[in-house]
Amino acid sequence: YESTRPPYRGKNQLIIPVSAREDMLRNAGYSRGEMKEKAEEGALIRVYRNRNCKLTPKEQLSAFVARLSASKTHKSIPIDVAKQTEAGKSSNRTTRKMKQEAPTRRQ
Repeated sequence: YESTRPPYRGKNQLIIPVSAREDMLRNAGYSRGEMKEKAEEGALIRVYRNRNCKLTPKEQLSAFVARLSASKTHKSIPIDVAKQTEAGKSSNRTTRKMKQEAPTRRQ
């Protein structure tokens, strides 16, 4: 295999322009809305990944559990909440922060 394999491509050769990627996805049947939604998801995941790099393994686990719990109740909890809990701060303070960030609905 190694003797017949083509040479490795460099990083610049692997990059596909945005317009070409969008065209491929549109031809595959994806809408612009679906592409935008997934791009936003990816951006959020990158933010979480960058924040997790700075946390200890125990803090990472707490952040994961907090996000998992939030996804079940359809609330958004930032990673900082898990960090506060790990630091031994009052859970009332965490609850207060969650309530402040929760969207309010008018009736």
